[in-house]
Amino acid sequence: MIPRWGGKEAGLLISQGAFLMLRTYLSLVVARLDGEIVRDLVAGNGRGFSLGIIKWCGIGGLASYTNAAIKFLQNKVSIAFRTRLTRYMQLPINGNPAETLVASLVSHTRHDPRPDSILVLILLAFSGKLKAVEGRHEGEFRGLHSRLITNAEEVAFYGGADLEKVFLDNGFKNLRLWMEGIYKIKIRYNMLEDFVLKYSWSAFGYLISALPVFLPSWSSRRDDIFHNVIPQRGEQGRMKDFITNKRLMLSLADAGGRIMYSIKDLSELAGYTSRIYTLVSTLHRVHADAYLLSRGTQPEPFSLSDVQGTLQKGFDGVRFEDTPVIAPSFFPRGGEKILEALSFVVQPGEHLLISGPNGVGKSAIARIVAGLWPVYRGLVSRPRCGGMDGIIFLPQRPYLSGGTLRDQVIYPHSEIDMQEDGRRDHDLMRILEDVRLSYLPEREGGWDCRKEWKNVLSGGEKQRMAMARVMYQEPRYAFIDEGTSAVSSDVEGLLYETAKDRGITLVTISTRNSLKKYHTYNLSLGLGENGTSWNFERIGTEEEKKGVERELQDLREQLSNVENWRRRREEIEDELSRVWVRRAQSSSELPPPQYRLSGEGLETAAAAEDPLLRAK
Repeated sequence: MIPRWGGKEAGLLISQGAFLMLRTYLSLVVARLDGEIVRDLVAGNGRGFSLGIIKWCGIGGLASYTNAAIKFLQNKVSIAFRTRLTRYMQLPINGNPAETLVASLVSHTRHDPRPDSILVLILLAFSGKLKAVEGRHEGEFRGLHSRLITNAEEVAFYGGADLEKVFLDNGFKNLRLWMEGIYKIKIRYNMLEDFVLKYSWSAFGYLISALPVFLPSWSSRRDDIFHNVIPQRGEQGRMKDFITNKRLMLSLADAGGRIMYSIKDLSELAGYTSRIYTLVSTLHRVHADAYLLSRGTQPEPFSLSDVQGTLQKGFDGVRFEDTPVIAPSFFPRGGEKILEALSFVVQPGEHLLISGPNGVGKSAIARIVAGLWPVYRGLVSRPRCGGMDGIIFLPQRPYLSGGTLRDQVIYPHSEIDMQEDGRRDHDLMRILEDVRLSYLPEREGGWDCRKEWKNVLSGGEKQRMAMARVMYQEPRYAFIDEGTSAVSSDVEGLLYETAKDRGITLVTISTRNSLKKYHTYNLSLGLGENGTSWNFERIGTEEEKKGVERELQDLREQLSNVENWRRRREEIEDELSRVWVRRAQSSSELPPPQYRLSGEGLETAAAAEDPLLRAK
């Protein structure tokens, strides 16, 4: 991350230092020349004054180029460090690294109401377009990161980190190339702006001031000019020294002001540096799995420094051995236990349904298998790779990336990967036919159509698109987290049967009991008093059949009482209608209800006759 002496950044810094020294030298030359011009003007030395104006304009051109080069190198150094830092940790630096042309132009227009503002207004139209395009590239680049942050878990489940990195690299490349082009254009405008505002107008002012001296016929006070105003030689020297020292003191005061302002800039830089250091150190700690505590302290149970479990990759199946499900917390605090030690094995062809109420840790099992959550205790085994002949995860919220319709089906692969695998568009069409989405290419305008797919597809279409990705990759195992909740039951059954026919072992997370017929085992979560117990059993056992029969018997008994409940509701409605009619006909209040003593205390006569009212 730190540039070397022979790197590009070091060369830019050395060049900028050289230009800063050149500007300091030119400031001394300009101050001395300013005094000489004023001296010749007061003395009426036309030859010396003309030579001074020529030198002024020449030095002004060199000084304008120097100032523009310093700004250009500053922008180049900024974007070079930003590029290096972005490539190092694949995250953008906060803030804009360069000043914008529009800001400088607007500031000159506000504070310099002179004729050169016409030039500023001429440049403003072109610079506005540059700023608009730059803002669009910045917005697209930040939008890529916002989308990635919002869908980080879904991208991790799909294993799409490499493809998302390509998107980020391309977005930053487009932004960097555009900003470098703007800097090359700005150096010419900065030269012209600096020369016009600092030197051309000063030369013009000197010429106007020299008219009464060198053209006395234009002035009505020619006698005062030649007999009273022109000072002696010693006064001319003192005038030169005064003007020179005045300009140097003004430059010194300006430098002191910059130093005072730089304190604020250094404070902001320290804040940014602290944030970046915290981010970089955290990333290093995560990649190295090093959460170290200070000496003499013990880690809290189930904290990130107390990970003692093992995640094994290369097992033909999914296995949990005495593994508690723990929701991780921020370091160094300990996590929260969701489930007790979990143990089960899923072999090829043995489909598993994970069921239970909301918030009992169903999705947490998928996160542990995918490696998103640590294995604090025990052993978790899974296939080695993702995708074909491996394992794939469908998150609860479908993720649709940017790109074409083809990219949505083959995600996280690219079109080049698809062609290398020997797949073509007609193969993708057959997959869409299997998931009942064959109408999408014609409706949306072909495979190469680019849209914001998360806003185009409906909820059911998004889930079927996720199932299409499963069909495309053809893994041995697939974790499906509520992947068909927005799909009709007939299409849902078709999707599960198609996946099973392709040899995919399904691990489904759902609250629908109707999915049991597509699975071999059922893992029930949220049992026990605390909701941390679980039960793993084979679907279709005698005990399960008895439980289903008891549930059906309860439903039959409830259905047999429907007519009685309906008849009683009509009686209550009739009684209420007669009460309100009687109340309307008579302004007197109704008599209080009659109470009588029962085994449970006082109750009304109506409640004694009505079991529903008695229950209330």
